Amino acid sequence: MLNEEQKETVRRWFKNLPVDCAELPSAHWVNNPYGVDEALVGSSSGYEWDEEEEKEARLEKALDWADDCVEEVQPWEGWTDAEYEAARAEIIEIFKKLAGANK
Repeated sequence: MLNEEQKETVRRWFKNLPVDCAELPSAHWVNNPYGVDEALVGSSSGYEWDEEEEKEARLEKALDWADDCVEEVQPWEGWTDAEYEAARAEIIEIFKKLAGANK
């Protein structure tokens, strides 16, 4: 149902969905990620986290906000309920594929 331009809009929307990775359960502070001499650490410290967990968090957020994505792809006005649900289902499948989920 979605054309290629709309699918690209969905992919872009998903990839730009903000996830606070520092809040993930696997996130932890790494003071010296490159293992350099303490005098050279500077500003290289930061959070590290499990990338799969980040994908899961992004997918969960995207599923919660799927209706917002439908509106981004094409405004609701003029769609029948069936068309809207079909577009929403297709968008959710794109989300799952992008996240690598098999749900």
